[in-house]
Amino acid sequence: MSKAGSLPRFVDEYEDDEEVELVDEPDCGKNLRSFLIRLTISLFLIACVSGAVIWSFVNGESGTGGGTEHHRDASKNFSIFIDQYSKKEGLYITTYRLPEGSSDQEPKQEEYQSFWFQSDTNKTLVHQITPTVTIYAFEHHSYWYDTSAAKPKCTFDPNMNYLTYIKNLGMTNLERHHSEYVSSPETKETQNQFS
Repeated sequence: MSKAGSLPRFVDEYEDDEEVELVDEPDCGKNLRSFLIRLTISLFLIACVSGAVIWSFVNGESGTGGGTEHHRDASKNFSIFIDQYSKKEGLYITTYRLPEGSSDQEPKQEEYQSFWFQSDTNKTLVHQITPTVTIYAFEHHSYWYDTSAAKPKCTFDPNMNYLTYIKNLGMTNLERHHSEYVSSPETKETQNQFS
């Protein structure tokens, strides 16, 4: 026992250690507020990203959702060298115009059921020209498939190819012609202006 009936004193091993740090009790209210703020910011960012993705799908694709359809004016920036196809029930219209001054007759016009399949990537083209004639044009040659005779025949043509056929149709130099009538109030004249 120690002196004068006092209790023995035990020495705490960390009592003299200056590097020991005491930890206060955590503030649960503060931690909860911090967690809720972070959760709210995270949910807001996820909602913004989701909204942007949904908006891009709705407005970025023509024909989905029943909204407005975007139409391209092909005459302003037309190039025939794209991948495209038409419906099987397409219409091919050929108009034969007479030279000026030759006759007052109307131009002759022929219409055929037709289809057009073009892959500019592969340089291939399939075009039904008449109900009995279809061309299969490739990069270096073509085939003409004719069903007008009793026995259909397929003819190899080394002089016609993908690019030559498109050039022969006159589709490599299309232009947009624009005209308008302008009336000036001072002269009350009407002029035809081309641009």
